[in-house]
Amino acid sequence: MSPVRLALAPQDSLRVAAGRLRDSHRSVLLVLDAQGGVLGALGEEQLAKVRDDAGWEHPVSALMRRDLEVVTPERTTREALRLMTRADVGVLPVIEDGRVVGEITRAAIMLSLYDL
Repeated sequence: MSPVRLALAPQDSLRVAAGRLRDSHRSVLLVLDAQGGVLGALGEEQLAKVRDDAGWEHPVSALMRRDLEVVTPERTTREALRLMTRADVGVLPVIEDGRVVGEITRAAIMLSLYDL
């Protein structure tokens, strides 16, 4: 698990989201509300649905994935990877006492498996 260093707000434009993804070299980012609660995630797959220039001005909330799986700090790496694979998502928020305490990314799991 690592801290959530970069996230999107639901009112951010899809253009802003695309720039943050590109600049961070990530394929997906969590979408958090003002209190840090998880609303969903937005990634390259959702951004591929934008068809015209005007579409880039829509808010992240228009395309974000809302059915996001979450894990608790007690879950093992193996359990998180299984959940990620089944849900076909590249990031899982880590929730403790109803609030986000971190995130697990597919890349972090791969690095931990290879001890890099």
